[in-house]
Amino acid sequence: MTNTFIRFVCSAALLGTAMALAPSPAEGQDKPWYKSQDEWRFEVGAYLWLVRLTGTQTLGTATVPLDIKIGDVISDLKAGATVHFEAGKGRWLGGLDVSYVNLGREDIEVSGAPPGTLAAYGFKFWQGELFGSYRLGRELTPQRFEILLGVRGTATDTEVELNPGSTPVTADLKQSWADPFAGFRYSLDFTKNHRWFLVARGDIGGIVSADIMINAVGTLGFRISRVVDIALAFRYLYMDYQTGTEGSSDFFKYDAASWGPLLGVGFRF
Repeated sequence: MTNTFIRFVCSAALLGTAMALAPSPAEGQDKPWYKSQDEWRFEVGAYLWLVRLTGTQTLGTATVPLDIKIGDVISDLKAGATVHFEAGKGRWLGGLDVSYVNLGREDIEVSGAPPGTLAAYGFKFWQGELFGSYRLGRELTPQRFEILLGVRGTATDTEVELNPGSTPVTADLKQSWADPFAGFRYSLDFTKNHRWFLVARGDIGGIVSADIMINAVGTLGFRISRVVDIALAFRYLYMDYQTGTEGSSDFFKYDAASWGPLLGVGFRF
C-alpha cells in the first residue's frame, strides 16, 4: 500500500508541475491543438492503471484464480502503469504502448489440487504493442477516424507456492507470446475551444498464438495548454492463450480479463 501511495503522490506532483508550467487557458483558447498535417506530430503520455483482474491461470494441472477486485487494488497492487508514444505526419501515424502490472495474493483456493490446498502467488505482466494508423479524412479536424494495425506482445512471470500440507511446493513459470491485431480509433474535440476531448479505441487479435485477444479503451481528456493534457480513461483487455498438452506438467493456460481506470498526463509537441 505504501508503494502505491508514493506513486499517487508522485503522479500528483507531476500533474501539479505540468499545470504550473502550462500557459493560461485564455491564451489561444479558440485555436485547435493540432499542427498542420504536413508537420511532424509527437505525443508522449504516462498513466497509472488501477487494474481489476478476473479469470484463471492454469499451471500443469493446478488452476489458480486471478481475482483482484477494485476495492483490493490499493492493498494488492504493487505497480500498474502504461507509457504511450506516437509520432505522425500527414495521414499516417506510428506508435508504441508499454504496460506493466505487478500483483500478489495469498490464501487462494486451488482447483485441480488436493482438497484444502491453498496458494500464494506473485504475478507480473508485461505488454508492449507497436501499431500504425491511417486517418480516413484528408485534413486534421476536431473529429478523426483512424484504422489501426499492429502487433501486441505479452509476457507473464508467475510464482506460485502451493501449501497442500506441511511442505510447500513452489513453481515459477515464465511465458511470452505475440499476436497481430486490427482495430480503429475515433477522436472528437467536443467543445468550441478544443480543450475537452473524447477518444474511443477498439481492436481484436489472436490467431497466431492466442485464441482471441480483445482490447477496448475509452478516454475523456482536458487540454491544459497546446502542449499538456490530462486524461481519465477506462481499459478492458481480454486474452485467452494456452500452450502445452492439457493435463500434463507443461500445460499453461491464461484466460483472464484486465480492466480498470487509468489516470495520466500527456505531452504534445
